[in-house]
Amino acid sequence: AATTRAIGGKDAAAVRAAAGAVSILYIGLTAGVAALVSIGPFAVSVPRTLAWTAPFAVAATAFGAAREAGVLPWDRSSVWLRRGVRTGSLVVGALLAFGSAAVGVAFAVRGSAVADTLALYGSDAWAVALLSLLYLPNLAVWAVAYLCGPGFAVGTGTAVQAELVELGPLPAFPVFAAVPAGPLPASATILIGLPLMLASVFGVLLTYRSPDLRVPRVTTAAILAAAVAAALLAALAWLSGGAAGTDLLAEIGPDAWKVAAFGGVQILIGLVGAALVARLFAVHRRAAESELVRRDTVVIPEPAPSRDDALRY
Repeated sequence: AATTRAIGGKDAAAVRAAAGAVSILYIGLTAGVAALVSIGPFAVSVPRTLAWTAPFAVAATAFGAAREAGVLPWDRSSVWLRRGVRTGSLVVGALLAFGSAAVGVAFAVRGSAVADTLALYGSDAWAVALLSLLYLPNLAVWAVAYLCGPGFAVGTGTAVQAELVELGPLPAFPVFAAVPAGPLPASATILIGLPLMLASVFGVLLTYRSPDLRVPRVTTAAILAAAVAAALLAALAWLSGGAAGTDLLAEIGPDAWKVAAFGGVQILIGLVGAALVARLFAVHRRAAESELVRRDTVVIPEPAPSRDDALRY
């Protein structure tokens, strides 16, 4: 992007020039580093390194250059398509933010259990704590699955949901020590409706940021946003799961299809319902403002033409 900006590129030729120059430099540096570190008992295959880095370099530089030049198909797509995809991504981002906050609350509530688990490692507790930080993105996605309803598994035949917790023996690891040991308290059951509430907020924002779109387009954008959100939730749930061992820990994480179904339905209801209600109020508000302007406007009649207004020849 910086190279395209420097040469003032605004077309596909500038994109090819900028992306090609930066890609060649990036690939050359990568090949040099791969050859340099192949010393002693360590060996890095330069061809394999280039096979991975070359496509990455070309894709990344081409995207940055095309984005700066304004020639991406995304920039020329329909307004409702762009706003729908953006709204769905924002909903998932907001859910991940709340999921991260929920993880922090879980560690705080079960702080004594986490501390006892770390104490088992003695002087190596700091290394285990640093290793646990690598799992924070996974835990944030698990928290989102927990808030959406399906919950997640921490071993074969286990379930961690708001109304049901079934756990087996778990390894002495701080991440597992922070897992809820019982159902969600009655005072905190409002968290179950968090995806619906967040979707409603973004549905209102979608409507008020789209005064140029009619009701069918706003509705289509809201439906598209819900579909994008469901797809992102499914992908994140799939990436955050897997296996942490054999036997009991052969299955951990949420079920991608259930998270997409439960979360997608809540987001769809919240987005479409809030967008249509906000559109209704927006229409009434504009009508009221127009009526107010009409009433407060004083029409000044134009003076009747006279003989003095005529042009003199």
